[in-house]
Amino acid sequence: MAAGADPLNALDPAWERAEPLRAPLAWGSHGTEHALDVELSALYTDDTLYLRARWPGAPPIAAPAGAAETTGNRLTVHWRIPQATDASAPACDVACHTAHTDGDGRLAYVHTETIPPGGNPALRAAGGWQDGVWTLVWSRPLVSRNPYDLQLTDPTQSYPFFVKVFLDEAGRPDAVSKLHELVFGR
Repeated sequence: MAAGADPLNALDPAWERAEPLRAPLAWGSHGTEHALDVELSALYTDDTLYLRARWPGAPPIAAPAGAAETTGNRLTVHWRIPQATDASAPACDVACHTAHTDGDGRLAYVHTETIPPGGNPALRAAGGWQDGVWTLVWSRPLVSRNPYDLQLTDPTQSYPFFVKVFLDEAGRPDAVSKLHELVFGR
């Protein structure tokens, strides 16, 4: 990445060099009916992974007048955790990075969720909804302090993940992608 780049700015020219992945999502984990496409891009430095997700979507639903501002899940990247061969294996085989937005379409925070919890501070993030498009950008360390998070220690390895978008459509399960792989520049 070029010196002076700001990858948390979704419009930074560095993102033009990141080859995007178009991830089709279907209704539900085993669904076949197309729900929407999410464009994912990734950049990295020696110690940090930056992700950008973009997709068309309805405007956010504002909290009713006088109500406390609320946040809701918007998008989650589910990383597959390699299975450990000993008793220290985590109780869950995914680590989730979940983006939460407020009723005005602003990104409220992104955090890591693991089972068991292992210290899940908010991740550096930016973005929100504008002109019919959601754009969320966040970063995570390649090696996390959370022992149950996915550790991105081997640049020659691929890292499986899938994406879920929370559309809150009555009678429909969440939109989910098939399994994809993050591969560092080879």
